[in-house]
Amino acid sequence: MYCNNCGKEIPDNVEFCPYCGQKRNLAGTGINPGPKMVQGSVPLAERTAGTGKKRKKFLWILIPVCLAAIILFVVLKMNSARTVEKETRFPATLYAKGSSLMYVDFSSGKCQSRKVTDQYLASGNSYDSLIDTCYDLTPVSADGKILYYPENLEKQGYGVSFDLKMVKTSDLERKEDHSVEIASGVSMYSVLSDGAVVYRKNSTLYYKSGEKKILIGNNTGSWRLSSDRKKVIWEESDSDQEHGSLYCRDISSSGGQSVLIAGNLYLTDAGQYYCTDDNFANIYVNGCGSRNNSLCRFDSKGNQKEIDRDVYAWNGYDFIKSPYYEKKNGDRIELYYYDGEKSTRICKDIDVNLYPDEGIIGTRCDEGYCVFNDRTDSSLKIYHGNKQICSASGIGGDVREAVFDKQKQILYFTLLKGTGTENYDSNIMYSFRTNSSGNEEPAEMAEDVNGIRLCGDDLYYIADIVKNGMGTLFQNKKEICRDVSFFKCSKQDNSVLVKEGTTANGNIPTYIVYNGKDKKKINADISNYSFISGQCILVFYDKVLNGSQEKGSLGFYNGTRLIPIADNIMSFSYTRMTY
Repeated sequence: MYCNNCGKEIPDNVEFCPYCGQKRNLAGTGINPGPKMVQGSVPLAERTAGTGKKRKKFLWILIPVCLAAIILFVVLKMNSARTVEKETRFPATLYAKGSSLMYVDFSSGKCQSRKVTDQYLASGNSYDSLIDTCYDLTPVSADGKILYYPENLEKQGYGVSFDLKMVKTSDLERKEDHSVEIASGVSMYSVLSDGAVVYRKNSTLYYKSGEKKILIGNNTGSWRLSSDRKKVIWEESDSDQEHGSLYCRDISSSGGQSVLIAGNLYLTDAGQYYCTDDNFANIYVNGCGSRNNSLCRFDSKGNQKEIDRDVYAWNGYDFIKSPYYEKKNGDRIELYYYDGEKSTRICKDIDVNLYPDEGIIGTRCDEGYCVFNDRTDSSLKIYHGNKQICSASGIGGDVREAVFDKQKQILYFTLLKGTGTENYDSNIMYSFRTNSSGNEEPAEMAEDVNGIRLCGDDLYYIADIVKNGMGTLFQNKKEICRDVSFFKCSKQDNSVLVKEGTTANGNIPTYIVYNGKDKKKINADISNYSFISGQCILVFYDKVLNGSQEKGSLGFYNGTRLIPIADNIMSFSYTRMTY
């Protein structure tokens, strides 16, 4: 049908032309005029034309937005879970009360003490006559579900002997005894993250996981686990108890074999003659080789590379990060740097420290930077690796401490001035910008300094120390506390535990938690503590003398208040932290 007014084709049942709006006369045609239209309006069919396409387009936009929102929500929840997990990690804590051994359960959010055994001490043994540390790092598995503990603990020579037992922490709530005996005559043990255990019995080292038991080594002294707790490195002493060998073994595999790293070693204090990276990929030993005075590098399979011979001293524990060592040449001491492939002599004659028992005797190193006094030209030298970055004349004195701030690229160090005594009232602290250009020299920062520490992005140190050993604690040159005798940083949240005052002359020191902005006092007479973070500090407080034995209270400081855990416990109750 066509409109009589404009001539355009229109539907048969419309009363008005959709193009010109002219009303049609439908009387007598038999056609239902349909809904009336207002002149100038658009018909419904035309108005709804394309709506389906627009709806589909809208859905294509809405779906990705919803998916992105869901993904963002999940990520935020995961991050929140990680944050909560980090914030709520508590120490695995055991303490002695009489002949009982107690375990502190933090899983419910409350500090609940649960009895582990009533036979902690062997008959005739008192707690204060025993060495309190029987385990290394922590007595529980990483998930906190398996606990290893000593029973019938007694003194044996210079050490202890006990029955090693294992129990699920969930079974401590039950009245029945669900413990399992691992071995008797044990003197030390380490719990692996998966719940397996390494222990020493009669100088023999064992590994046990479930029903599997492996003899690791005989005549063992100290041992160390890799950070992933899959490898163990240990000493085996010769008959003279002074010399011996160093071994390594992968205990994550049933087919792992013991590997001889180095033999004919002089076994000094554990770790002083060797150092490793976290997972034992590189093991450095000082005192190896055919002449027994070489510095060598090994891997966990025993492959050896001799770095140098006739080594006089080295950087010990820190050799991985700062591989410097010294050789003696007549009456001179030379300093060398090892870059992983070859060694380079960087100084012909260094000025040694007064206290050579502190490792490398003429320098202080941190994160690959080294500070020392060069006697050839009477100057202070700073090296990064084998490259000299500073030579300053007129600055002298034994180098006492060195700390490198990676973020700010500043090396802080102290030099001993004056009489050269062990008092800290003659140490001067300097700073040096390692990324500086030109001939910039170290800048003096403070006098009478001791204890340089980096806590996160902040530098802390005690300065203006007086004869009683106390001074003022500074944070980036900002005064925090006075009369400070000691402070410690937490790796978990970079908070600082500060001890104000000393116990001299019957005084009661004060402990303060500082989070970088605010200070909070722990209201207790504290004599011992385990500092995990600003929200997690185990403290032994209100110590009293009960007959011949000291006893006191154990509490948990949560960042706000001190929550009592137990009273009348032994003063040397022991704790180990899980991180």
